[in-house]
Amino acid sequence: MSRVALVLALLLGVGLALLIVAVFPSTVDYDPLNPFWNGYSQFTSRFQVKVIDDVSSLDASKDILILLPYSPLSQQDLSIIKSFLEEGGRVLLMVDYGYGKETAEALGVHLEMPKAPLLDPLFNYRGPFTPKAFTHGRVDGVNSISLNYASAILEVPEDAVLAWSSSFSYLDLNLNNAYDAYEPQGPLPVAAVFHVGSGRLVVVSDASVAINSMIDVEGNEAFLSKLIDDREPALLVSTLPSTPMSQARRALWLIYSKILDARVVIMLLAAFAALAVINRGLRRR
Repeated sequence: MSRVALVLALLLGVGLALLIVAVFPSTVDYDPLNPFWNGYSQFTSRFQVKVIDDVSSLDASKDILILLPYSPLSQQDLSIIKSFLEEGGRVLLMVDYGYGKETAEALGVHLEMPKAPLLDPLFNYRGPFTPKAFTHGRVDGVNSISLNYASAILEVPEDAVLAWSSSFSYLDLNLNNAYDAYEPQGPLPVAAVFHVGSGRLVVVSDASVAINSMIDVEGNEAFLSKLIDDREPALLVSTLPSTPMSQARRALWLIYSKILDARVVIMLLAAFAALAVINRGLRRR
C-alpha cells in the first residue's frame, strides 16, 4: 500500500469512527441526542434549543438558560450565571434529585427541594409516580401538567408559585409508597418564579416534563412554551447525566455545530472514500 493510500485509509477510518460516535443514538436521560422515551430530542427540536457547554457567551437580553444540574456547577460558572440573571437574563432550573437547591442558593434564591418522590394516588397520569399539577390560573393557557418521578419545592412564597400538586399528593420521605403522618402533604409547589436583579429564575421540580414521552402529555408543551416565552433557549450539557460515550458524542456535535455543517463532514468522508478507490484502481494498472 502506498503512503498516500495509507494516509487516506487512516483518515477514512478515523472519520467513520467519529461519525459513528456522533450519530449513534444516545440512551442517556435528558440527552438532546437521545430520541428514545427519556431523551430531550423532541424538546430541543421543537423549541430550537441551542446546545452549549460554556455559559460565558450568554446574552442577557435574549437568552434563557436551561439548567439540569445533575452534577455541580463550578463557582466560576455560577458567578457568570448570577451576573447573567442580574443583568436581565432568564434561567429555567429543572431538577428533582440533583443539585437544584445548591444551584438556586448560589444564584441568590433559598428553597428546599427534598430528594424524595412526589406521589399522588388520585390525580396522576399513569400511577402515583406520575402526579398531575395545576396552575390555578398562574400560567395563561395552561391548566395542568404531568410530572414523572418529580419532587416538590418547599419554603416558597405563595405569590411565587406557578403550579401545585393536588391535595391528595405527598412527599414519600421514607420511600415506602404510602403516606405517613409526618410526610408533607399536598398541595405542594412544583414550579415557582423568583426575581434576581433584573432577571428571572424559574424553578421546576421535575426535569421530566420535557422528555420525549412526556412533552405531549397534558399541558406540558404549552407550559414549557410559556416559560421560555420569547427568549432563545440554551441548554447547558455539561451538568447533564452522562457516560463516556455520551460525553464524546456531545463533544463531537458541539465541534461540528461550531466548525462544520454535518453535510460537509459527510462530503469529506465520501471524498476520502472516492480517493481511496481511485488510488487502488491506479495501483492495479
